[in-house]
Amino acid sequence: MASSPFHYELPEDRIAQSPPSERDGASLLIVRRSGVPELEHRRVVDLPDLLDRGDLLVVNRSKVFPARLRAERRSGGRVELLLLAEPVPGSGVWRAMARPMRRLRVGETLLLDGSGGAEVEVVSLGDGVLEVAFAPGTDVVALAERIGETPLPPYIRRPDGPSREDRGRYQTVFAREPGSVAAPTAGLHLTERLLAAVRARGVGVTEVLL
Repeated sequence: MASSPFHYELPEDRIAQSPPSERDGASLLIVRRSGVPELEHRRVVDLPDLLDRGDLLVVNRSKVFPARLRAERRSGGRVELLLLAEPVPGSGVWRAMARPMRRLRVGETLLLDGSGGAEVEVVSLGDGVLEVAFAPGTDVVALAERIGETPLPPYIRRPDGPSREDRGRYQTVFAREPGSVAAPTAGLHLTERLLAAVRARGVGVTEVLL
């Protein structure tokens, strides 16, 4: 299926570069589908009023880890890696995206910024994705927590890199287990106060791990 039907123009000044001061102050669009679709503009804080007793709210407790790593090639070029997944858990080989990628070669090593000398080896190159191998025994998630950056979406511009505040806000209040390289974005706007109000209405709240 072609992606062109989903292309649209979005003016730069309509892309928020920082979140609202309160998580549940974000906008909420309601689409009522009975008959002709009706649209209603509300706020996330209104969510409890829109749910009924017996409904179930499902949240994803996966926690985002700072999966964006900066590195240097032996040739002196700079590379940005975004870790995606470890296909074989414990292998130390991770799928990643790289920028720039076109000059990378299988077998070359990249020195990770701020790591005290840790390197990764490029072990395969694919269509837009590569695989990098960390040294045996490396706790990659712990290493990323120490030297990595919050993987903000590309439309959020931070010339000096993500801030400490970004690391906190790009995480849900119910995040528990590290593993995601992108936040479950709808959940970013839920607060403990809102979840308590939902439960008070007799709505169930349960967790999944994706």
